[in-house]
Amino acid sequence: MRFLGILFLSLFLIFPNLLLANHLEHTKMEVMIFNTSEPISVSISHTIHIDSNEQKIPLRVIGKSIAHIQKVKVRLEGQEYALNLNPINFKMSQGEIYLPAARVQSGQIKLEISYELNASTFDGKQKVVSIPILFVDWKPESAKAKAFVASIKADTRFALKSRFPAMKWKKESEENLNVYSFDLQVIPSWVKFKLYEGKLPLISLELLVDLGVIFVLLSLMFFGWKKYLA
Repeated sequence: MRFLGILFLSLFLIFPNLLLANHLEHTKMEVMIFNTSEPISVSISHTIHIDSNEQKIPLRVIGKSIAHIQKVKVRLEGQEYALNLNPINFKMSQGEIYLPAARVQSGQIKLEISYELNASTFDGKQKVVSIPILFVDWKPESAKAKAFVASIKADTRFALKSRFPAMKWKKESEENLNVYSFDLQVIPSWVKFKLYEGKLPLISLELLVDLGVIFVLLSLMFFGWKKYLA
């Protein structure tokens, strides 16, 4: 028995996929923004490992309302599936993709999801955009680099600011688009940012807060040093 336990542990450490049947491997998300008056297009590609005996794939989305999610399309192995999202509490909704009974394939496959969003507010030249992520409700294989890769593509007249997750986003140019991208070791529940039309303001609330913190720190250092010399 001890030998079998060591054997199974060794197999799990070397080949985790052998013992972990259904799991999420990695996810890619692409968001397209062309106009503030048009819906936002979201495309998500989940790479999952699925067992041949599995009959359904559970999906969840976190958000106070699913009314902003429109025109949901799901494709798996080249076939389209229907998906209905139902709220399970005030901040989470779920749905399931039922697979055909004759399905016998087991292994790594891609689940492609696309939908449109109207979940945004517009105030002058500033638009606050919140993008809920429709994710597979299975445990990931492991926390690893680039488990989640996202790219936000916006018309060149737009710029992104106050981005969440709060980390360094890479900015590139692609034809008539500004492309903002980042990657994480885990899948976030949503992505949020402020969309500006035209040039970014020279002074923003975030900049004022940062300057205020720097001023306080410098003041403390100055008075501490002054007291030390006295």
